[in-house]
Amino acid sequence: MGLRRILFASVAFLCLMGMSIASRAAENYLQARTRIGSSGGTCSSASGSSGSVPAPAAAVGYDTQTFGPAVTLGQNWTPFSYFGVNPSSIQATQNADGSVTILDSGDNYGAQLASIPAFGGGGYFEATLSFPIPASGGGGGFWSGDSQGLQGNNGGNGVEVDIAEFDDAAADQAGDYYQIQYHNWYGPQGSGKQVYPNPPGETGNATVPAGTDFSQPQTYGMLWVPATASTQGYMQFFFNGTQVGNTITWNQYISGQSALQNPFAVIDSRQLTLLLGTGGPPETVCSVSVWQASAANKGRKARARKSAR
Repeated sequence: MGLRRILFASVAFLCLMGMSIASRAAENYLQARTRIGSSGGTCSSASGSSGSVPAPAAAVGYDTQTFGPAVTLGQNWTPFSYFGVNPSSIQATQNADGSVTILDSGDNYGAQLASIPAFGGGGYFEATLSFPIPASGGGGGFWSGDSQGLQGNNGGNGVEVDIAEFDDAAADQAGDYYQIQYHNWYGPQGSGKQVYPNPPGETGNATVPAGTDFSQPQTYGMLWVPATASTQGYMQFFFNGTQVGNTITWNQYISGQSALQNPFAVIDSRQLTLLLGTGGPPETVCSVSVWQASAANKGRKARARKSAR
């Protein structure tokens, strides 16, 4: 999982290569990999899959479900194919209970599946997932990147929001925490420049109740409320409906502002693509939902395209 921190900094140029080949490979993948089986986690009693509006979403008027809760390969999720990753190398299984189990495959970013639509204008994003705890190494994850940055269309700039990250899953389990973070990558491609709100480390720990078992389905959420001329924008993270970590705030974004002038506001001008994956053990995803103020804030993900650079 740790390698994906260089996601927007060092390899963005690879997304300019072979997109038509990747598209054909994705179709082949969906024909070959989408299958019904009995593998995966125990999602029947998991939370986060009902049609009721989650409390964090309801509190800000995000009462329209624009995505999910079903996780269906080939319909609302597709193999990760950014940065030159060959989607046919990614392994994911559609289970009999509707969940999806993802294997560590295809890339070094902790991303195997990407949402087909992208989401702008704010929203509440929630996934229920589980994974076996390994003796060492990373675990499962739920995160997002802005679709413009993933496509390499912003000259190395990109937003990355880690909604649930497990860099050292055994230590996270023992310590009753996991990682959350908001990265704003900026500067020339490969520069590694970024701003994030939880110094001095690159990740912030989300503390959970003692004895929490990450190998059982748990629900991880993120609330994004854009800024206006009179109110600050903010981001909050949630574990099973309870806020974890600090609230991140920013002022209204003004086009052309640098990352250092208004570090976190740029997200308000972007659309987020959701990402699921693992850097170690199999991850089983029970459900993923998005709640927004209006269905107009959900858009089809733009096709990755070649650049003149």
